[in-house]
Amino acid sequence: MTTTKLQTNLTRRYAFALSLIAVLSTGAFAALYSALQDSNHTAFIVNISGKQRMLSQHIALDVHRVYKTAFNKDSLANNSAKQLLLKNTQEMLKANQALSSGNLRNEQHVEISTDIYEMYFGEKDISSRVKNYTINAVRILDASNLQQAKKIVDLIDTQSESLLMDLNAVVKQYEIEGDQNLLNIQIMEIVIWITTIFILLLEVIFIFQPMIQHILHLAEAEERSIENLQNQVNIRTLSLQQANQKLETLASHDPLTGLKNRLNFEQDLEYIVEQHVKNHCPYAILMFDIDFFKQVNDAHGHDVGDLVIVDTANLLKQSIRQEDKVYRIGGEEFIIVLNRVTHKAATGKAEDIRQSVEDHIFHADGVTLKKTISGGLYHSSVRESESLKEILKLVDDALYSSKQNGRNQISHVVSALDLETPKRV
Repeated sequence: MTTTKLQTNLTRRYAFALSLIAVLSTGAFAALYSALQDSNHTAFIVNISGKQRMLSQHIALDVHRVYKTAFNKDSLANNSAKQLLLKNTQEMLKANQALSSGNLRNEQHVEISTDIYEMYFGEKDISSRVKNYTINAVRILDASNLQQAKKIVDLIDTQSESLLMDLNAVVKQYEIEGDQNLLNIQIMEIVIWITTIFILLLEVIFIFQPMIQHILHLAEAEERSIENLQNQVNIRTLSLQQANQKLETLASHDPLTGLKNRLNFEQDLEYIVEQHVKNHCPYAILMFDIDFFKQVNDAHGHDVGDLVIVDTANLLKQSIRQEDKVYRIGGEEFIIVLNRVTHKAATGKAEDIRQSVEDHIFHADGVTLKKTISGGLYHSSVRESESLKEILKLVDDALYSSKQNGRNQISHVVSALDLETPKRV
């Protein structure tokens, strides 16, 4: 075979080999890019489903607030509770529509799995139950008497627990599907790698061997090709790890302040209560609410309101010890868990935090504000309880007692032998 024919033949073979690699690389890039997009969608969907689960409990709490304030003279508290109830029910319906249809933000659409579809429209029928749950919750706004309102509260309490369990199952199913997507990506990487090696071996046998004089040059080219491909795999692996970390953060943290959310609080509190029962470790729960926060949003807009919330969160984080934890549980409400602390120390810490907020000057978008907070304090030595629901109700009632008595103060949960538990108004 002449040199020209050999060169032409090898050029054709080499061009064919390069074409195969180009197609393979393009296919690998497209597949991994698509997988990354799916991971982003999964992170967003898990966030929505977690928010829907949280809203179901907020709505139950809002119904109780409306009930407690509906038939007294505190119209401000009643109007605030009604507005919060309407806002949360609307957000829950919007989340339900997105999760059950797959229609996400910016007109993005994802195909929901058979398992998710079955949860929303099958035996559990979560889609209809969420709609019914919100309708029943809003009915309390039209209640004409205390007895009628009490029936609606009891109905919501009955529906809330089972709905929460099923919404939690939805979140777990989305997490399982997200993990499966990551596993599929790993399998895809292995298949691409094996296919690449196989094609390279064919090239060595049928293309590079006929031209021994260029074997070293071709070997070097092969090494460079493999190294570049490995770099691409490493880059995409790193991107997947970052996406997975982002997914975990979205599911467990408040996106505005970076604080842990209500789900984390309930899990942490359950552990602390268990340790208290086993080892008699004292602890305290502080619940704070920014006074007249709605006036900030109404007068200056939600952007300023968000900056006030972030500033308040930073003040709370700066005020606690390393072993303590602070959470944002919704709106302008915060909770601090003080671990291994005496009642006296917890009382002093609560007052210090209240005073630090009162003394702080909020600077937000050219606006200068002074704000105060009202709080409720629960300590394990004063009122023993192993029920998370009871503890939260006690400290929440104490918070509302502070608001009733003029705000900018801390009310304590007292022993049942001393005084009645503070009641909301």
